[in-house]
Amino acid sequence: GKSEKTYDKHPTQKPIALLDRLILAVTNEGDLVLDAFNGSGTTGVSCIRTNREYIGIEIDKKFIELSKKRFSEQIKLNEKLSA
Repeated sequence: GKSEKTYDKHPTQKPIALLDRLILAVTNEGDLVLDAFNGSGTTGVSCIRTNREYIGIEIDKKFIELSKKRFSEQIKLNEKLSA
């Protein structure tokens, strides 16, 4: 949505709520999710939020670094929420 932070204007970034809904609908906690087109890492962030394992594949180093930053931010947020 418009309130969601957009990271580096990735051309096909999906809303996190959409990915959460899809992942919750078709996987169970602890399942492994593979995203062959990682992009800005939204699928990985959703996996962290929903307790899934994640493998992301990305060719663009800029988006790899961006994804790593997003994953780290989400892990820290999860830790705060569970404390």
